[in-house]
Amino acid sequence: FIRRFARETGMPPMHWVASQRIIGARRLLEDSDWSVERIAGAGAGTGAPVAASGAAVASPDVVARSGS
Repeated sequence: FIRRFARETGMPPMHWVASQRIIGARRLLEDSDWSVERIAGAGAGTGAPVAASGAAVASPDVVARSGS
């Protein structure tokens, strides 16, 4: 599964999940009045506001390469 997923998406499953969370969190930051803490607590990030705020500025490609 992991090899096929990586071949199809260009990244391992957990990197894809992380990138999707970051995309969702970034969308909430841009399009809502939610705070970073609320977005992180909603499961759109790591649950840690500091980590979520740093991840929100990284592109999904950067996250995929870093393994975060």
